[in-house]
Amino acid sequence: MSTEQGQTRAELEAEIEELRHAVGETVEELTHRLDVKTRAKEKVRATPPAVPIGAVVVLVAGIGLLVRRKRRAR
Repeated sequence: MSTEQGQTRAELEAEIEELRHAVGETVEELTHRLDVKTRAKEKVRATPPAVPIGAVVVLVAGIGLLVRRKRRAR
């Protein structure tokens, strides 16, 4: 049985299957983008350990300088 465009049933079913696959991939991508909690966890895991350690070192050094200034001001 043919359609007006000349496609057979098998061709239509193959096209529908391709569309289903494409829509499925799109839905998966959108779901991933909307899952902020999981994306944040992935980003934290991807961050090298030196970055948080470096931030702590800078913070401690800054606090130390502030304490030292206050003691000198007395």
